Amino acid sequence: MIIKNFEQLDVLVDSIKPWAQKNTCLILNGEMGAGKTTFTKNLLAALGVQEMVNSPTFIIMNQYQIPNLKINHVDAYRLAGGEESQMYLEQFLMHLV
Repeated sequence: MIIKNFEQLDVLVDSIKPWAQKNTCLILNGEMGAGKTTFTKNLLAALGVQEMVNSPTFIIMNQYQIPNLKINHVDAYRLAGGEESQMYLEQFLMHLV
């Protein structure tokens, strides 16, 4: 799906919002500048996150809390394979609860 404007983005967010529940993982794949963070900002706002949402490119993971839902926003772009990825995966899994 190609999103050409914010109205289309709102439609997409509205269609995905019901699926954003505990233990759900959304994976966004795209080139830098494709709009992954813009989508994430809009989805988290629709879910009720009131704090500023930024890309976690340099810190790997940002965490947001709304009633009944903890949201882990991970940017794995800079992760290399092997031990580094395993370390962050373990960290991510610890924050699921």
